[in-house]
Amino acid sequence: MKAVWKRFLADETGVTAVEYGLIGGFVVGAAALGATALSNSVESLFSFVTSFFNRF
Repeated sequence: MKAVWKRFLADETGVTAVEYGLIGGFVVGAAALGATALSNSVESLFSFVTSFFNRF
């Protein structure tokens, strides 16, 4: 059993694919958070402009 664990821990097959998957996940998460923040900013800008022009 000890030999199986040593072999398992030494095996690096597929490590690069996992790393790329993690990096891709972080990029997608950051893009989603950025889009949400940008969406809120744009919405508040349009609300301000709309209220400004509704005064006239």
